[in-house]
Amino acid sequence: ELEMFNDSLLSKWRWGLLQDKESMWSRFLSFKYGNVHTLPLKLQKRSTSSIWWHDLVGLDVTKV
Repeated sequence: ELEMFNDSLLSKWRWGLLQDKESMWSRFLSFKYGNVHTLPLKLQKRSTSSIWWHDLVGLDVTKV
């Protein structure tokens, strides 16, 4: 189940963002995408967001 494995890894990244708000990576993502320390994460209107960020934010979307 490659999709489930990918979702697990993305969830780990997301957990790290919410838990370690002062890390350099977390501060960088906040600078690039806005406040990343609240749920749900939001996509910006522009399409310059990375595929990784789209997938991370997409974890909130229920899959049918």
